[in-house]
Amino acid sequence: MGNYVIENFNLEYYLKDCEIITKVVKDLDGYITLKHKELRLAEELTLYLYDSGQATLEYRGREVETFMWDKEAAGLFENFYFVSAFELFETLRSKRWRSIYDERN
Repeated sequence: MGNYVIENFNLEYYLKDCEIITKVVKDLDGYITLKHKELRLAEELTLYLYDSGQATLEYRGREVETFMWDKEAAGLFENFYFVSAFELFETLRSKRWRSIYDERN
């Protein structure tokens, strides 16, 4: 896994009931615009879907897993309340984003 951006990812197509949140942040080269959607799944459990095609599942403000979004992941979260924890985490693990550090070890 070397590329962590899905080309031509259409953020509007997924999580249609969630609005797109736009933030402008400063980085080393100037300012960049970040877009994402937030879906609250339960108290203190939130899914963040970014315009890069990456998604993060967060619990109590801490990242549980960051993974690449696709139709399979979308289907799991559309049926979130009917999916087993095993199925959810097994799928997320198989799609997880790996840092350069992870790839070296």
